[in-house]
Amino acid sequence: MATLHVILLLTLTLFLSPLMPTPVAAEGVVIAAPTALELVDALGCRGCHLLDRRGGDRGPSLDKVGIRLDPARLRLWLLWPQSLKTGTAMPAFDFLAPEQIDLLLDFLQRQK
Repeated sequence: MATLHVILLLTLTLFLSPLMPTPVAAEGVVIAAPTALELVDALGCRGCHLLDRRGGDRGPSLDKVGIRLDPARLRLWLLWPQSLKTGTAMPAFDFLAPEQIDLLLDFLQRQK
């Protein structure tokens, strides 16, 4: 029964996600990172996540995350992590420019 509730919640979240406000860069926030890996480092992702066998263990490993999570789920984790796991320590990166979100998503999807 709990699995059904999770599936329903995720389905509803994905259905409603186009209605959520489009993330925009916060005023004054500029992250100069021409590559995805530089953006990962600038955001401090390895403080909590393992990537290429380096980093923290507070969050799940990002190695092979492209196998474990589909693009829609990855987008939710980046922009609205509380919608997937209430109380998570994962910060929302909704202050990033859409191009930076796409850069991160592409990078994470290639981690296989």
